[in-house]
Amino acid sequence: MGEKNNKPKSPILQEIRRILADGIKRIDNDECSEAQVVGMMSRFNSESKGFIDKKSTVNYDEAMRMLGLKNRNELKSLCDAHNVKQVRINNQAVGFLVSEIESLKKFVNG
Repeated sequence: MGEKNNKPKSPILQEIRRILADGIKRIDNDECSEAQVVGMMSRFNSESKGFIDKKSTVNYDEAMRMLGLKNRNELKSLCDAHNVKQVRINNQAVGFLVSEIESLKKFVNG
């Protein structure tokens, strides 16, 4: 396959890797049903192709609350530093993906 890339991964990629590893472990241990796995994969696949569910996004205020930040400038700086962008639909910002904000939360909380 080639050599393994040892370059540090972004918080988002680290979180996705953790989620996938946990999902594989749950499948191997018979801890989830096929329906649960299909639902999870369907949601991830939809997001990756640009289909966004309203429940999948949060606005600036909700993102700040999730991260424990007190002002928008802190959130903007953190998002810029980790390349987290607002989701846009028809060229209108609709918010941040919850999954990306949760990944940032792990970075902020150490």
